[in-house]
Amino acid sequence: MRDLLFPLTPALTGALRAGARAQAVGLVQEYRAIVRMLETAEPEQRQFVAGEVACVLHVSPHTATGRLNTAVRLSAQPRLVAALEQGMLLVGHALAVLDEIEHLAPPHAALVLDQVLGFDTTGPVELTPGELRAAVRTAGTATSNPTAPSPGPAPPAASTSASPSAPSRPRSHRAAS
Repeated sequence: MRDLLFPLTPALTGALRAGARAQAVGLVQEYRAIVRMLETAEPEQRQFVAGEVACVLHVSPHTATGRLNTAVRLSAQPRLVAALEQGMLLVGHALAVLDEIEHLAPPHAALVLDQVLGFDTTGPVELTPGELRAAVRTAGTATSNPTAPSPGPAPPAASTSASPSAPSRPRSHRAAS
């Protein structure tokens, strides 16, 4: 990793990454609680859950409705929830992937996630959310056509790295630190 404006230390970059991972875990906890509120509400009370979320979190009703909707969408994708909890994906990454796979049939979504995320959960995906979104789109197209050859984990089109050995999931041209 190169320094941008000032010298970065491993302690500073590590603290930043740890904070982002903690945010991802916190989001999972918040969304699980929201889904649980929805599940435990009586059918005639479910329309008020977003209002309760707004009151508890001190956010606008519109923001609470968005959080409730995202919580329900994310809870339908346990692989994404696990990736957030394990630190493999950060919040922006998970939401970008969710936007791309939620309309797919569950088996197709699972294939796309397997292709993009791989089975290696030893560290975070090192793509930006936009690059990851493009990789998911590429994988979604490839897996939707069973006669098309599987390209494997595809780096985004904007990537300039040419690595002779492809990793088990997309990596960016940035060096890991």
